[in-house]
Amino acid sequence: MAHRIEIAQTTPDTRAEVRKERFVSIDFFGSVRDVKLVDVYTLEGDFEKEELERVQSILANPVFQEGRVDEAFIPEFDYAV
Repeated sequence: MAHRIEIAQTTPDTRAEVRKERFVSIDFFGSVRDVKLVDVYTLEGDFEKEELERVQSILANPVFQEGRVDEAFIPEFDYAV
């Protein structure tokens, strides 16, 4: 079975700011107000919930990131790319 681990920033993300500037520079869908990035890892196999949570804790830095296992971050947005 495939499992999904998502890691999102809880503080301003430089990578997102760079992409936002690029979208604005090409007038992508008019004015872009904000960009959010989520790193997604897919693991294939029969894993226990505790094992997946342990992997998530290795991937996410709790100081400025939040991780989720088999649950999506669903921010409010107008467009997804």
